[in-house]
Amino acid sequence: MHLKKNRLIPLVLILPLLACTLFEGTPTEAPAPPPSETPAVEPSPLPPPSDTPSLPATIEIHTPGTGADDWPCYDNEWAFPFTVCYPPGSGFIPLSPSSARIDLPFATATNLAEKWLDILVTEGGAECSGPHDSLEPPETVSIMGPYNKLDFLRESGGDAGAGNFYEWVSYSTAWGDTCVSLTFTLHSTNPLNYDPPIAEFDRAAESAVFDMILATFYWWG
Repeated sequence: MHLKKNRLIPLVLILPLLACTLFEGTPTEAPAPPPSETPAVEPSPLPPPSDTPSLPATIEIHTPGTGADDWPCYDNEWAFPFTVCYPPGSGFIPLSPSSARIDLPFATATNLAEKWLDILVTEGGAECSGPHDSLEPPETVSIMGPYNKLDFLRESGGDAGAGNFYEWVSYSTAWGDTCVSLTFTLHSTNPLNYDPPIAEFDRAAESAVFDMILATFYWWG
């Protein structure tokens, strides 16, 4: 009987140790943290639409029918917010902050002596029209450009003297109280004054570039 008690003593000592080992080896499962609620980010409201077309900071104007990707441009944004481009080979002559002349290339070996474009800017006038008196009633024409369609007041006229002929057509358009007039002039001579007489220039072909130039005009406003 005494021996049985001695055998039970080690068991009594071992059982608590086993229980502690089992409890220590079992990982305690901590409760998962509640999901964090991230507030939804509302998108910024879009700006209201503008009637003025938005223009990129850097642009390339592709003038149809010229075969050239880029034309040189006259940017008068320092004084007046507009740009107009002209064909390569032209000669640009600045006359003042509000005026300039561009000598345009033309076919040689004809009676056409000069072809140029006058640019004139005026402000605060009662109406937007060209600088010359028109021989024909003015008309409003729409020119489709790369960014928008602009309405121009078209006027035309001419003068002659001593065997020289000057034919001009003027296109004027306004932005607020700023008026820009683009006047194209063909200066020709009498072909019979030459010996032998020279060929007359092709008026339609020489005038075709006018619409191309007008299509490059746009306001920066």
